[in-house]
Amino acid sequence: RIALPDVIFHGKGIDGYWVPLHMAKVGRLGALRMVATIRRHATTIFASKVIEQLPLERIADALMLQRVRASEGKVLLVP
Repeated sequence: RIALPDVIFHGKGIDGYWVPLHMAKVGRLGALRMVATIRRHATTIFASKVIEQLPLERIADALMLQRVRASEGKVLLVP
């Protein structure tokens, strides 16, 4: 279990662990409905804004940029 203060103040997160459990509860038809909903909204509410793309060699710059501008979007590392 993760305490809410850890998520808010200590940078801990929760990644999609619930998806398999939820899929088992809703069954195939429910899962298909969920996928259809996500596809419909893929370019709007589920979209991620990319603020910068940097080569892997500039990982230190990418981490600093993400730390400073995290609320603006994502920083992608590209090969």
